[in-house]
Amino acid sequence: MGGLPPQGSSGPPIPDNKHRTYRVKIRYNDKTIDPRQIRVLTFDTDSINISGSSISISGTPNVNVTDGANRLLGIIYGSQGAQIQQRALTNELLVQLTSAGTQIDPRQIRNLVFATDKVDVSGSAITTTNVPTTPINDFNTDTVSSDSSSTHTYTATGNFKLTSVQASASGAMKIEIKAGTSGSETTRMVAFTTGSNLVSQLEFHEEVQITTGQRIQVIRTNREQEMMDIFSTILGFNS
Repeated sequence: MGGLPPQGSSGPPIPDNKHRTYRVKIRYNDKTIDPRQIRVLTFDTDSINISGSSISISGTPNVNVTDGANRLLGIIYGSQGAQIQQRALTNELLVQLTSAGTQIDPRQIRNLVFATDKVDVSGSAITTTNVPTTPINDFNTDTVSSDSSSTHTYTATGNFKLTSVQASASGAMKIEIKAGTSGSETTRMVAFTTGSNLVSQLEFHEEVQITTGQRIQVIRTNREQEMMDIFSTILGFNS
């Protein structure tokens, strides 16, 4: 009667007289192994040929199907993990531009710096309005008795902008500047000359604007005790 030797025996295998075969146990690293089972496969080096086979999966696969950029074709994520969006109908990429943490409209430009920025207008038709065209320097002089006044008047022949008035005398004088419709002019500035300061330069940081037919008046009053010569110049430009 054939069979395997007792466990731990080092004797030769015993033939099985019934089947005329030998029965053996396979061992590896001092452990008995079942040759019908295979070792755990290594993904990088092992392969299984399944050509011509029909494969089915039963049960619930343990597959991570979360919305990740490395798993979904055609979906792009930014560096902060947010999905990049597209417009539904026309598929344009939707983005929001920011500068220094503030959202900006790319159709708008920053304030230009005159000294460094340039705008190319070649080939364009340019229309300008209220551009200085004709400078006006209207001069007047008179001899005025003590405590008397003389008026220097300029009547606009177009859209006139008054920038300054210069007045001088050989002594003390009061200068009053008026502007507006003839007969309804209003005072815009008052100044004085003295014996130690015979010239007064009156500058307007914002031009005084009048239209055709309106007037600029410089009323000069002699504050000395005797007659003296007085002078004034109205400066501006027509636009």
